[in-house]
Amino acid sequence: MRVACCALLPPRSWWQPPPQVGDEVAAGAPVLVLESMKMETVIPAPFAGRIKELLVIPGSQVETSAPLVKIEPIADADEAESATGPVPSDEVPPGLDLPDAVAEPDARARAKRGLADLSAIVMGFDIDPRTEGAALASYLKAREELRAAGEDVVTDEIGLVALFADLAELSRNRPAGEELKTELRVHSAREHLHTYLQSLDVERGGLPDAFRERLTRALAHYGVTSLDRGPGLEEAVFRIFLTLQRSDLHVVTALLERWLGESATRSRGRGSGRAGAPGPRHPATLPRGGRSGPQHPVPLVRPAAGRPGACRCPSRGA
Repeated sequence: MRVACCALLPPRSWWQPPPQVGDEVAAGAPVLVLESMKMETVIPAPFAGRIKELLVIPGSQVETSAPLVKIEPIADADEAESATGPVPSDEVPPGLDLPDAVAEPDARARAKRGLADLSAIVMGFDIDPRTEGAALASYLKAREELRAAGEDVVTDEIGLVALFADLAELSRNRPAGEELKTELRVHSAREHLHTYLQSLDVERGGLPDAFRERLTRALAHYGVTSLDRGPGLEEAVFRIFLTLQRSDLHVVTALLERWLGESATRSRGRGSGRAGAPGPRHPATLPRGGRSGPQHPVPLVRPAAGRPGACRCPSRGA
């Protein structure tokens, strides 16, 4: 946009004469007038100051954003105080109250917060891509501090692994366990989940009881206790879908790797002790289904098909 004309404020009966270099102007006082299409726009002083230089002359054309006048601010309150003396106490504005410095939480508190963040990631809640790995790194750091102090960390981590396992059970791409002995061996949990997502109704989808039990366990982690459709159920299913698509296996893998390493270290320590001491349980086992009483361990690491001696970690699709 090109302004047609720029002129110094003309002397008028209701205004003071146009300011000159060296004149002081108050904040908001008119300094210049821009004229365009027979319309005038008054340019006021943005702050109290002294005109240092006029960069335009009356009647000249100016471009958009072109500088018009230089105004030098008048001395601020600090300079005024040094020149006129201290300001009375009743006129001094109140200071800014800053919050007290908060001490860094201890390792236990940071570990608890870290587990909560990791649980939210596994459950499919939104995370900042810029800090995607920060939650895991922060927790592992606090975890090492707790282990160095001799505190137990595995007990709290079992809940996170169980959460991951319950969600992973919904996405198996082949029948497993008891399903192999029934007619359910034809369809996998993943197929049942895709059928359920079409209507969010287990009755309409004709889904088996085994899938309903798995779905109920997974929804319980989101506070949903009924399969009746509602806002809570829809939100939980949406999060389950997101986490199965995103696949946060690295979170649980990092914990399992440390369990294996720590168990191997304890095994070596026990081997150097007295003879006849009972050997440790297999470091990569968990109870089946969380049932009480005598249990057969379910290996988390099992031999890979066709590769004797090789092991692999089951994925969500296993």
